Amino acid sequence: MRALVQRVARASVAARESQISQAREEIRANVTKLAAAESELDRLRHELNSCARALSEVEFKRDDLERSRDGMGEGALERLIDEQMRSACTQAYAAYQEMLAAGIAREVARMVLPVSIYSSAYVTLNAR
Repeated sequence: MRALVQRVARASVAARESQISQAREEIRANVTKLAAAESELDRLRHELNSCARALSEVEFKRDDLERSRDGMGEGALERLIDEQMRSACTQAYAAYQEMLAAGIAREVARMVLPVSIYSSAYVTLNAR
């Protein structure tokens, strides 16, 4: 009888240890999910703050543009922007051509070009 009680007690302890082990694994899995969710939340907060800063900058520039437009005639602001953009792009392209003539690789020399200048790049890759 005593042996039977000991076997039942051991089986009960083993079953409880198994339940505890399963509960620990569930807790670990939930903690991992929570950490991933917190990381995603931090990323979204950062993205939201960046968007908010960008929006405030755009609003500030819009207000600044409206103030500057009050002092200029119709179309003068657009002509000024066009002239400045053409001048900057022309200077940047001249610097690019000079770097190419000096033997600098195109992909390196391209760094002086503003985003508003069209450029193309060719890429090759191996699918292995």
